[in-house]
Amino acid sequence: MILAISLLAFIICWLALMVNFIIMAFTKSKLNKGLKKRLPKVRRNLNMQDSNFSFSHVKSSSIDLIKMFFNFGSKEGSTIYYNNFVDVQAIVDSKDNELKRLLNKSIRVTSRFVKIWIVMVISLLLAVLTWPN
Repeated sequence: MILAISLLAFIICWLALMVNFIIMAFTKSKLNKGLKKRLPKVRRNLNMQDSNFSFSHVKSSSIDLIKMFFNFGSKEGSTIYYNNFVDVQAIVDSKDNELKRLLNKSIRVTSRFVKIWIVMVISLLLAVLTWPN
């Protein structure tokens, strides 16, 4: 019984993760285009293709990614992670409500992605542990 429930939860979480990933990609693309048009001087590196991209940047963003997972995808953890790629404070201080809305949506979707991923891994672990020998 636990095996069936955990496998069903894994499948549902996998589908939700894929849908959430698509929403995350579209939101990130809209945010990047909006920043390019409306606030061109704001730091943005959502595609991680900046010429100033260095090992220290990778290290700090990886550490923030791990922190976000250990905070179970909290909004604060997602904001700290996003701050590695986009100047979050400059967007919040701007008067452009559309960019603020896209940033908040992007942070929420990233937070949801982490939460779904964690539930998916837990359900997979339960399925493996309850698998009949």
